[in-house]
Amino acid sequence: RNYFALNKLYPKSKKYHIDNLIILENNLSQMNIIATSTKRLSLYLSKLLEDEKQTGIPEVVYIPTAMSKVRIQDLVSIESQKEPTNKVRIGFVKPEELDLLSFKECVLYLFENHKDSVEWVYYGNAITLEEVKELLKKIGCEIHKVHSFKDSLTKLNELQLDTVLLPAQENLYNKLKGSTTYLDIAALGIPVIASVFHPAKEYIIEAVTGLLIHNQEEWKSKTEALLKDSEMRSKLRSNLLSNNYKMNGFNDTYFERFYDLFV
Repeated sequence: RNYFALNKLYPKSKKYHIDNLIILENNLSQMNIIATSTKRLSLYLSKLLEDEKQTGIPEVVYIPTAMSKVRIQDLVSIESQKEPTNKVRIGFVKPEELDLLSFKECVLYLFENHKDSVEWVYYGNAITLEEVKELLKKIGCEIHKVHSFKDSLTKLNELQLDTVLLPAQENLYNKLKGSTTYLDIAALGIPVIASVFHPAKEYIIEAVTGLLIHNQEEWKSKTEALLKDSEMRSKLRSNLLSNNYKMNGFNDTYFERFYDLFV
């Protein structure tokens, strides 16, 4: 059985051998507490362990990746360093390549209709699919490779993005992956437009801290609306900073949760 199988179409994906899964299952059963960064993974592991009828089933708890002000307190704010320009910088941050291709139609539409007002920026792993390379080349996209964890937020901040698009297809991989990418973006106050199949959905309050997309037409209409409305971008940025530190930061509530679980 392959509990954590990735779609074969994803570059560099692989399936674990049955021996590895037996070891994983055994290791999980020996734990007292299993902490996950997504609700779906938490439910999935709970059901998996119950189905195996293990004695002394571990407690599976959901603890979202929290943001630390300590990690970004020395960063220069985006607004204070952004150079005056009439162009809106739109970013693709650590996207899966097939997810990026899933809204190719929207990207090309925006490129054709807003050539003089948009700059495209890709920040992620090395690109392997030729179709993705051709798409980014066509729209004149800046390419920036992902930095180490230590420097990733600094680099992301230096890109001076006005908004980030987070496409995602409906599949098991996107259901179970963590929300670190979104929380890093939110920590910098960068407005996000995300697919409802992206983990960011768990955090976004529609039209308050971001925008959620259900279909291709919404990709076009909502992205275009945000491009034209600088006041909306400023409002989302302000709401993001205040809401995410309150809900997902290392505050007293989070410390109490960790203390109750582990101490």
